[in-house]
Amino acid sequence: HTSCSVEIGPGSIFGDFSVIGGASRNGGELCPIYDILPSNGGH
Repeated sequence: HTSCSVEIGPGSIFGDFSVIGGASRNGGELCPIYDILPSNGGH
């Protein structure tokens, strides 16, 4: 389950799991998390 309130993409880490790639339900590739978050890491 994903939520629009939490960005997900290559580089995301959730506990012991790291996202290394993925695709949207329409087939587009997910953007790397470092391209989504502000330069301060979202803080």
